[in-house]
Amino acid sequence: MKSLLFQFLLPCLLPLILVADSPREAPSNKKVHSPNHKFFALLEPTRQLTTVYRAGKPNVKLWEMPGWHPATFLSNDGDHLVIGYDGVNLLDPGTNPKEPMITLFNRGKQVAVITLGDLVKDQSKLMRTESHLFWGDYIGFTENGDFRLRTADGITYAVSPEGHLQALTPRQ
Repeated sequence: MKSLLFQFLLPCLLPLILVADSPREAPSNKKVHSPNHKFFALLEPTRQLTTVYRAGKPNVKLWEMPGWHPATFLSNDGDHLVIGYDGVNLLDPGTNPKEPMITLFNRGKQVAVITLGDLVKDQSKLMRTESHLFWGDYIGFTENGDFRLRTADGITYAVSPEGHLQALTPRQ
């Protein structure tokens, strides 16, 4: 079973790993939409500002918070924002298990932090790339408001807007 899972998972992840180990692009203005496209966050690196809008004619500013982050996700209600690890899916070797991998916000106020150690209990499961360690991928928000992510050891997690972590697939 483990071999079958590895045979299925590796071909799916390999293109992401290879692309992900290339240099990051320079910060630039970025628009991140909620899955339902009713809301968007405008990320401005020069101002170090993230502003959330209700999409429409005209767009309506709802709230803002300081910061610009390469891995940012907005919920379908426009209230919840997840900021991922700045290295996105790659870690520097020797990264501390206490490193925040996702930080959850409600209208700009931090509500929870999920660390590398919360997600990957056995650091030997991290996949080595040319210069980094692949820890997993962000999937994004679901219709019911959970945030999903998948770790290198094949575990998919759901994180509630309040920061409750639930493994959806069993640990090997």
